[in-house]
Amino acid sequence: MLLAENAVDRIADLLNQDRPVAFVPAATRERAIDIAAAARHRGYGFAVLEVRSLGLVVVVMGDVGREAQLRRDAQAWTPGASVSVAADQIERVYVWPGWFTAMAQSHGADIGNTLSYSSQ
Repeated sequence: MLLAENAVDRIADLLNQDRPVAFVPAATRERAIDIAAAARHRGYGFAVLEVRSLGLVVVVMGDVGREAQLRRDAQAWTPGASVSVAADQIERVYVWPGWFTAMAQSHGADIGNTLSYSSQ
């Protein structure tokens, strides 16, 4: 899975909406991408954040009415762990770039900073 760096202020705007949000800490880059992939598979919005003093944290955004399921899924991905993140502590944000940007990158285009890993 490929994640591309995005503007920090965009994620801050999303965090101020009335949507259920879970912050899931990840010990490694690989674990962050695994959690992001699981969130995408379950139909959630997500981003991987680099947070001062916490390291990598996956923010998972659900739809209104899916809050209980989001909590259960977050606990399944990282049992017993929950963190809170202040917007001013976010240093970098990585998001799924969409098929067009991912295709361009796979053909050698420079899309900026990325976060990726392949389990193969």
